[in-house]
Amino acid sequence: FAMFNSLMPPFYLFPAERNVFLREYRNGIYGVAAYASSRLMAEMPKLLIGPLLFSSIFYWMVGLNNDAERFAFYLGVMVLMAFVGFALGLLVVAAIPDPAVALQIVPVVFIPMFVFSGFYVNLDEVADWLSWIGYLTYTRYAYRALANNEFDDAKFVCTEAQLARTVDGSCRFPTGGDYLRFNALDTDDHVVDIAALAAFAVGFLVLGFLLLWRSAKSKATV
Repeated sequence: FAMFNSLMPPFYLFPAERNVFLREYRNGIYGVAAYASSRLMAEMPKLLIGPLLFSSIFYWMVGLNNDAERFAFYLGVMVLMAFVGFALGLLVVAAIPDPAVALQIVPVVFIPMFVFSGFYVNLDEVADWLSWIGYLTYTRYAYRALANNEFDDAKFVCTEAQLARTVDGSCRFPTGGDYLRFNALDTDDHVVDIAALAAFAVGFLVLGFLLLWRSAKSKATV
């Protein structure tokens, strides 16, 4: 939710403002940095309030870990995902001026990210020549961070019916750590995942601003 909710605004905001921005840039009224920073600041309340409202309802409604510190971590990841989504949207519309074409590119970008996030496919089972893609998908770091936040110290008790369906009569995942290791999601350092998400957000923003600057410079010389 946080990612998709923040991904779409650049697709309908920037195309509507593009001609005004290029004209005022050409007239020397303001530069790319001023426009980009003001646009980011204007979107900042949405990028913060949206994840806060969603998390405050969803987290407790579905019965996730009843701990204030874990909720704060969950909220932090949601906010970071909102920034990553906005930055990616800005990058796409800066690279592809036609919003209709840009929207068609979105599924091409997102499908690999979800496939290699670890949610649909166990990353240990991915072929070696494809597994490296997982490290380039920000959804992998977000999903791993949230999975560890929820399961890293969890304890599970299997019911009689569940034990009856196993081969040896034992609980397959007695702890959350067992589940995380089985799905190749275990990690001892949440900082890596948070730093990776922040790096993706900053990287997408910088690339988007550079493309915007290049477009403005080329139009100014025409």
